[in-house]
Amino acid sequence: MLAKLYATGFLPQVWVPDEPTLAVRRQIARRTQLVHQRVRLKNLIQSILHAHLVPPCPHGNLTGISGRKWIAAQSLPGPLRAFFQRIAAKRGKPIAAVATARKLAMIIWHMLTKNEDYIWVRPALLARKFRNIELKAGLPAEHAKRGAAYDYNVPEKRAAERAPVEAAEMAYADLTSRWRTRHAAREAREEKAPAPS
Repeated sequence: MLAKLYATGFLPQVWVPDEPTLAVRRQIARRTQLVHQRVRLKNLIQSILHAHLVPPCPHGNLTGISGRKWIAAQSLPGPLRAFFQRIAAKRGKPIAAVATARKLAMIIWHMLTKNEDYIWVRPALLARKFRNIELKAGLPAEHAKRGAAYDYNVPEKRAAERAPVEAAEMAYADLTSRWRTRHAAREAREEKAPAPS
């Protein structure tokens, strides 16, 4: 049937693009994918900064030269970061992410079962997060009052609360570095030891 229709001229012709047109189409499709990926990464960076209550970037382009310098200057430290970096250096980032998630789950379990606060809690940051939740829940904004959440707006108080967390991270990194040094020294001694006869 198709052969008869083709022979009688009833089948319309289909335009097939030439090779330069196909190359342009592939280039446009690839550029579209890159734009979508760039937007996704920007949104991811914004969500991380928002989760840490970091003020918005003052520069127009977050991924530009000035924006990247601003991101690098932001401080997101925590006692678990040194743990993640230690595991990542030894076994890779995917395993380090799982190990850190497990450690977080254990910390939360101990906090809930023992009814204790997080030892490295930052009061101003915690109050700011609670206040944001209250505002999203519909509680009225009290502009004339300055509660505990306002302390997070003061750079000196933010730095004072962040200092113990950074000190704990440095102490953990220093402790684990001595573990690696002792482990490397023990391996060196074992290699130099004569084999038993």
